[in-house]
Amino acid sequence: MVLLFAALGMATQCHDVFVPFPEGEAALDSSQRQVLDKLRSQKSHEVLALAKINESAIGQASVNFNLTADKQFRASHMTVEPSDQPGRLTWRGDLDEGAGKVLLTRRDENFTGTISTREAVYQVRPLGSGVHAIVRLNPAGFPPDHPGEM
Repeated sequence: MVLLFAALGMATQCHDVFVPFPEGEAALDSSQRQVLDKLRSQKSHEVLALAKINESAIGQASVNFNLTADKQFRASHMTVEPSDQPGRLTWRGDLDEGAGKVLLTRRDENFTGTISTREAVYQVRPLGSGVHAIVRLNPAGFPPDHPGEM
C-alpha cells in the first residue's frame, strides 16, 4: 500500500522549470550585464528575476513555470520537439485551466521563449552561460505602430 501512495505522489509531482540564480547580478560577467542592461533600458520590458532552467523538468508530465514567488503557472501537457541539430529543441504546451500557452526553444544551454497568460505576456531571455532573465512585457511601453495621420 505504501508503494502505491509513493507511486501516486510521483505521478502528481510538479517540477519547477526555473531555478533562481542566487548569486545575483554581482555574479554576471560583462557580456551578461550588457544584455541585462539593454533589456532594462526598454520601456516595454520589466525584468522580474534571474534564473537558470531546470533541465530535469524538460519532458516531465507536469511542470510549474515559477516565474516569481507569486507568479506560477502549471502545465500538464508539454511536448518536446527535438531538433536534428545537437543541443537544440522546442518545448511547447498549454498552461492548465486554459491559463495560456508556453513556447521555449533551447540552443545549447540558453533558452528563449514566451509564456502568454490571461493577464500578461512573459519572456525568457538568455543572458548567456545558462543564465536567463524572466521579463514581463509592458504593452504601454511599445512604440506606436505607425505615425498618426497628418
